[in-house]
Amino acid sequence: MQQFALAYYGGSRPATKEEGQAHMSNWMGWINDLGDAVINSGMYFGASRHVNANGTHDGPAGAPLNGLTILQFATMDEACTAAATCPHIGIGGTIDVAPLMQM
Repeated sequence: MQQFALAYYGGSRPATKEEGQAHMSNWMGWINDLGDAVINSGMYFGASRHVNANGTHDGPAGAPLNGLTILQFATMDEACTAAATCPHIGIGGTIDVAPLMQM
């Protein structure tokens, strides 16, 4: 099995506490449905900054990275299919899927 990182970008913030709770419920259902494919269910990130080669850092990074999840599947297609069912897509976000490389 290959491990894949799902990197979350964009998406709208819940307008109400109830919307936030509904999104978390959807998220937990999605994670639970993935079962043994879940290596790390994820973490959310705060505001990021872009660091240049000379060590300076500019304001926010171009597209804000919101979070990361690590899953395992036999193929990239399977990982992309799982990402397409993620609740993050439903709030207007996008997901990059990348295989983890063994070094």
